[in-house]
Amino acid sequence: VIRQLINNLKRLQLEDFVTVMEGDFRKIAPKKKYKFIFCDALHNEHEAATNLPFIKELLAGNSFAAFHDITDKTKTVASDVL
Repeated sequence: VIRQLINNLKRLQLEDFVTVMEGDFRKIAPKKKYKFIFCDALHNEHEAATNLPFIKELLAGNSFAAFHDITDKTKTVASDVL
């Protein structure tokens, strides 16, 4: 999946605008503010409640986050935290 994402970014000439990181974002993401975060780590309410506060700290003002595999329950947690 990561390889396909990178190939698509190159094909669309977007690779200079995106940094793809794989792993625990709490350990690998540089501690700076981001305008956009895509996260694939909110598969249940516990993961959402655990990870969203850290994601919120990484978001710059007037930014947004996109989540994969979000459910109505994790969406509720996201609304409460973010």
